[in-house]
Amino acid sequence: MEPGQGREVDPAIWMACAGTTVHIPRVGDSVVYSPELHAHHASSPIQFHAATASPLVPCQIASVRLLVDRDTDEVFYRLTLRPTTTTVGGGGESTDSVVVGSPPEAMSQVRSFAKVLSKSDVYNGGAFTVPKSGAESIFPPLNKDATPPTQTIVVRDLHGKRWEFTHVYRGEPRRHLLQAGWSKFIDHKKLVAGDTVVFIRSSPGGELSIGIRRANYGLKEMSTEVVVESIRAAALAGNPFVVECYPRKGKLDYIMKNVDTSHPHNPLTKREGAHEPYERGTPPKRTSIRLFGCNIQIGGPSTERSSTRS
Repeated sequence: MEPGQGREVDPAIWMACAGTTVHIPRVGDSVVYSPELHAHHASSPIQFHAATASPLVPCQIASVRLLVDRDTDEVFYRLTLRPTTTTVGGGGESTDSVVVGSPPEAMSQVRSFAKVLSKSDVYNGGAFTVPKSGAESIFPPLNKDATPPTQTIVVRDLHGKRWEFTHVYRGEPRRHLLQAGWSKFIDHKKLVAGDTVVFIRSSPGGELSIGIRRANYGLKEMSTEVVVESIRAAALAGNPFVVECYPRKGKLDYIMKNVDTSHPHNPLTKREGAHEPYERGTPPKRTSIRLFGCNIQIGGPSTERSSTRS
């Protein structure tokens, strides 16, 4: 995995950009990693039989890093997974339970607003219409006695780059606009109608930040090399490995909470022979897993998948 692909982001700012539906695993969580499902996110097809990883790999999360993509400005997180000898569905502790790099809790004082860019925001002579509630809750107060009320707004993107916009309150009816500097930001970030900008103030009187959610947010495909590297690392006996996770609407399909499947009414997972130990490298019996609206079956020499949504 190439270093320098992402920059660390303050957790409060990261969460505001990712959205409230995003779930971040915690350091020390027991999870199950599926190399085969991970391979489906690669940018080109992978001959999965060439990667000798087991269908399901019990792991413990050793570290979580909250980052921003240097090319797209999308937020993502990087997990270090440590394969364990825990049985799938068994929970329990890792044989090597070193836990490092836990991110702090997001600050409760964060304020933010998001707006989907309209065609006029992108093409109307470099002006962005700011929602009134957003301008009044995030931006410094305007001097309404001025003609017209104007101020300079200073923000930083998630890479730390400084941007200046002229905030003006004018028109009939009056509205908040960002003018000078906005067109340059749009061009630099290659924003289009349908993308979303997020303005964040992480604390009262604190610095303003600006993040981006692309219209195809969370659908970035990973390079084949990155996916294969994670698959091969998972196949090695006990070697920690790294996966990068771009948020989606819901949880990732290839990293699952290692839940206790012994309970007969567990809504997430039902496994034939759930009490039989599943050791890394030994394929289990056919396993039926309920994942975010999809039924997926893993087991034996072949894998059947059903994408029927409920």
